[in-house]
Amino acid sequence: MRVALHRVESDCLKPIYDNVILKEETLELVVPDVSADIGKILDVRGQLLVSSQKTKTDEIHFIASVEVSVIYAGEDSGKVQYVMANIPLEMTVPVAGADENSKLVTRWELCCLDARLLNPRKLLLRADVSANIVVYAPDKFMIWDNLSEGETQPVYVLKKEVEHTLVVGVREKSFVVTDEHKLPADKEQSAKMLSAETEICVQDAKAVGNKIIIKALAKTMAVFLNETDGSLFDNLFTTQFSQIIEVDTFGDNIMNTVNILLKDAEFTMVSNRENGFACQVTLQMVAQAVSKENKVSVYVADAYSNAFKLNMEAEDIRLMKCLPQSPLMMNMRCKMKSGTAMTEIMYACVSEVCTEIEGNAIRVSLSVSGVGKSESGELEAIDMKLSEEETVDIMRNQKLSIVSVCCEKPMMIGSPQNAEISVGVEITYCIKETSEISAVCSLEICEDCPMKNCDRPTLVVLCSERETDLWKLAKKYGSTMDMIENANKMNNEFSPKYRPLLIPRAK
Repeated sequence: MRVALHRVESDCLKPIYDNVILKEETLELVVPDVSADIGKILDVRGQLLVSSQKTKTDEIHFIASVEVSVIYAGEDSGKVQYVMANIPLEMTVPVAGADENSKLVTRWELCCLDARLLNPRKLLLRADVSANIVVYAPDKFMIWDNLSEGETQPVYVLKKEVEHTLVVGVREKSFVVTDEHKLPADKEQSAKMLSAETEICVQDAKAVGNKIIIKALAKTMAVFLNETDGSLFDNLFTTQFSQIIEVDTFGDNIMNTVNILLKDAEFTMVSNRENGFACQVTLQMVAQAVSKENKVSVYVADAYSNAFKLNMEAEDIRLMKCLPQSPLMMNMRCKMKSGTAMTEIMYACVSEVCTEIEGNAIRVSLSVSGVGKSESGELEAIDMKLSEEETVDIMRNQKLSIVSVCCEKPMMIGSPQNAEISVGVEITYCIKETSEISAVCSLEICEDCPMKNCDRPTLVVLCSERETDLWKLAKKYGSTMDMIENANKMNNEFSPKYRPLLIPRAK
């Protein structure tokens, strides 16, 4: 005869795919007829845009692009010129079990951007992109926590508690942010924008009721040409903005993680009303909010009967626990390459950022590129590779996951001849802890196999100190935990370490 167990179900999202995909794309770019021949490549800058990502039957599809700007010195005149191109990126990734109802969360990085001169009129562009992809499918978390209400079978169950985390929702919201930034007064009249790269940094995501209030910062590093004297300079535009995302599941035990993708970026130089020039910025973005619920679940870990033989079935359940997000600050430093004698550094900006996790180590690699002027007055390319690694204390069943990476503007330390570049990098990471429990999901009493209680003593006196687990003692000697405890109380106190320990047989 089967014993009815009480079943608890919770709606959740199960990760069915979690991987990092690397994508390389190349493009041959012909210099337009109106532009001068390329004499020397000075800098290559790019903006990664993710215009579309969709889940389909057993696959996910991405459409992205890298907007590239190549700044160079003309072959004959040596004057600063630039050409722009768009490198399309399209990926289809097989994901078994995915469909239109699956939820997709991604984090993208432009890891490498390169331009090689094939001839003075043609360039070979290459972009390496990294995408951290997680796909969730609707699921139910199911567990059995006790006998069903009204069940009167002679069965004793052992209940245990386990802390874990369930992903309970993924929400997306598309929105547009616009702003206007004034250029430095001494350069605004003759400034021409050559490139712009925007980084989105989520500063806070706070839940108020069923709303997640996001505070974020869009940092745009733009490179300009001053057409009056042919010099180059950079300018950092910062736009503070906030958004609200409504969610279905909320409460004090819900953690929310927010990631923002840039879909499109438009920059327009306009006449400013205050008698000058300004840059109008229009950013199209999509925010991805992942809601995770911290739960304490009760489950049946074991059972026995003193009247009949009992058959049990158990199910191994894999659990995940997400610890709170933590910040990690890195200060990355590098000296200018020896042999590059610069008398002036016009600008130096972060151009590429790539992260990697190996065990408990977080490795960050970034490139700082820019343009300087040599002693002879020629323009020279600045290209520096910086790398740093930090370790985080984790246990064997824990795994690191990067939530976001934000870079500060590089600082130049020392004279141009012997300059050192310092870049601050803020990483937000979380630790995921995995465990497994064996939960009883089915009990069956064998009524044809009664226990031979007549062969058992009515009282066992235990003197050995080897066993102190009350549940195991009750199960072994045909008693109950309550009976053992009541038989051994001293001054209304009980300890399973008492010796001798009286174990009465259950009737």
